[in-house]
Amino acid sequence: MTIFNNLWGVPVYKINTNYTFSNFTPEAKEYIDDYINSSVENSKTANVFVERGHFLDNLKLEKIKEIINQQAHYFRDNIMMCKNELQIQSSWLTVNHKGSNHPIHNHAHTIFSICYYPRAETGHLILQAPDGKSTWQRDYRMGFEYTELNEWNATNWTIPVMSGDIVIFPGWVQHSTTPNESEEPRLMIGTNYWLKGNMQFFDELDRINI
Repeated sequence: MTIFNNLWGVPVYKINTNYTFSNFTPEAKEYIDDYINSSVENSKTANVFVERGHFLDNLKLEKIKEIINQQAHYFRDNIMMCKNELQIQSSWLTVNHKGSNHPIHNHAHTIFSICYYPRAETGHLILQAPDGKSTWQRDYRMGFEYTELNEWNATNWTIPVMSGDIVIFPGWVQHSTTPNESEEPRLMIGTNYWLKGNMQFFDELDRINI
């Protein structure tokens, strides 16, 4: 049997970098610890620190930014298969204390987003299908008797995460997390990317240069 897997699918890429909070330089640890210490421990949702959207611009985080950029370029080169220049639009830090989660949301004006977990002892990233509908529910909404959930019939997908993981997906995808069950705060550094250069699909009439 021949099958085209995930034709017109949603690309989701995950890799473990083997670079965790314990590997950070003392300066980077101290910088992030300051945010952890200023976060609200009894919050039921994530503490988000945006630094005007330029969290990764601090030189103490240069190594972290380099690792994230490496995976962004891999995603562009091997999954998007394009050569437009990449640009970080925004970056931020989230801190999840025990019992807190990150509510469902997406990222506007973003080609793709990266979630990097320097420390994640528990928890999952949950991606939701477009409009909350599986492939078989696009024009109607019926609950079939599935024998097993897969990427075509599921309305959401759970991705276990651990320290060092990077997950990349299109910015329009709705996503959330399960609560952190560990005594240690769960850390996530997020980045949104845009592409620069000449963008033309058919002819000069739809050309745009960014």
